[in-house]
Amino acid sequence: SSPWLETRLSWSRTLNSQTHMQLYARRQHFTQAPDENSLQLAAGISRSLSLEQQLSINAHYLDLSDGSWLSGLNTRLQQRLGCQNCVLSLGAELNDSSQASIGPLTLYAGVAHSYRSAYLGQEAEALISWQQQRDAPWGSTLYLGLSAKWFRQTEARQDYLRLGIRAGHDESPYSPLFGDARRDTHLYSLELGSEYRLTPHWRLAGSLRLSRQTSDIP
Repeated sequence: SSPWLETRLSWSRTLNSQTHMQLYARRQHFTQAPDENSLQLAAGISRSLSLEQQLSINAHYLDLSDGSWLSGLNTRLQQRLGCQNCVLSLGAELNDSSQASIGPLTLYAGVAHSYRSAYLGQEAEALISWQQQRDAPWGSTLYLGLSAKWFRQTEARQDYLRLGIRAGHDESPYSPLFGDARRDTHLYSLELGSEYRLTPHWRLAGSLRLSRQTSDIP
């Protein structure tokens, strides 16, 4: 398993009745290797197209301690469905990275459901995605992910638990050493965290995330 500590500082502002803007900085620290960490900077804007639709555009840059980096642009369209608190998401992400294993294009679709009472809430999502990896020998990868989040909310604080699983399947053989075998992976994650509302526009969050990935190819 891989334990990560994460700290996030965010700023958000409602520009008008239809448009919302957010900036954030996120720092991740790998507890088993003090020299391994990352810093991500991101900016995003979302706009309500109607009572049922919302469009979001986010740009981000990730810098890793080993000198590698990742920059990307993500676009997501959300559509409310007929069932209460159900949302369909369609999106695309364009990436540029120093790592060949990260593809330039990811397409995804998901369905999410949420429930909230006065102080408690739950969110669940099923997501399918396809990542193009033209420079990787195993080609593109198809992913299916499931996640669930439970939280306790007050006016100034949210404590949460998030569980997730993601299965991946490569479209091409992983390596000539394994013949025609295509790699199947499974990523399991557990996250505990808290988010504090410092002012109407500023929030500070911290979390501990445990993850483990398995593969049928060593």
